Amino acid sequence: VSPAVTDWAVYWLGHEGRLVAANKQIASIEFENTRLFVSPEDCRVGTINVRCFFFKVQVHNKSRDSTIRVKYWKLADLRQLEGDVFTPWDDAQPVFLEWGSTKDIAPQDKVLIPFARIYPPELQRELREDQIFSGDVNTPQLRFIVNGWPGVMKSHVPPGTHRFTLTVFFEKGPPAKAEFELEWSGKRRESVEVMAQDIKIKKLE
Repeated sequence: VSPAVTDWAVYWLGHEGRLVAANKQIASIEFENTRLFVSPEDCRVGTINVRCFFFKVQVHNKSRDSTIRVKYWKLADLRQLEGDVFTPWDDAQPVFLEWGSTKDIAPQDKVLIPFARIYPPELQRELREDQIFSGDVNTPQLRFIVNGWPGVMKSHVPPGTHRFTLTVFFEKGPPAKAEFELEWSGKRRESVEVMAQDIKIKKLE
């Protein structure tokens, strides 16, 4: 049944021209500690080519008939466990993350997007002249993959337990949002299976 004329304000035209309720949640952010979500991949900068560990989430378009178009995504609410309380990072502020995939997600499709990676020392030494790097560049560091890091905020994730939220915004419809907890020992493992178990990431309900 078509919506009444007075109800059109709460509907938007999907990518294929179908009417979709504006407040209907049709996307989700998912994560599993498996090889699919924790993967070693090549990192190339100039003449440097090294292996980096990437950590990814999955954005799922649950609609059966509407393509969703990503506008941008953000990381916010960074907190670290101190004693038994999570406290905000010093000078923490929301940051935009790089979107490393297609921005059009077809109905029922799932897209894996990297949100963080472990930078090996060789890569950090090559990049330190061009980017703001906190932490020891001669030690592997876990860093979020951002579009421009605020200079007032540390760019590495210190060993410990952290919480943060990821939010994906779309051209139409409500954003998808999820809170995560990340436990990082500060060590880079050679085996992806061991790395997936050593760095504990979970989606909080």
